[in-house]
Amino acid sequence: MKRFVRILAHLVFILALASITLMILNVYNPLMGFTTSDYSRAVFLALYVLAAVLAVLVFSRPEKKQSRRDEPPREKDI
Repeated sequence: MKRFVRILAHLVFILALASITLMILNVYNPLMGFTTSDYSRAVFLALYVLAAVLAVLVFSRPEKKQSRRDEPPREKDI
């Protein structure tokens, strides 16, 4: 499960970079329609869906709190 979340986080990061690139290209050349093409809509949709799934997985994961008894003993400085 941990590996799936890491892969999903990388995919969200890559899609976010792609969508930022499309937005910047659209600012410099709006007549090309970088944010209105079918490709960019697919990138945006994939980004939204994967980000939502990643958020659900991260927030639903149980948090492991480590008590002091479970920690390995530390050596005292002399």
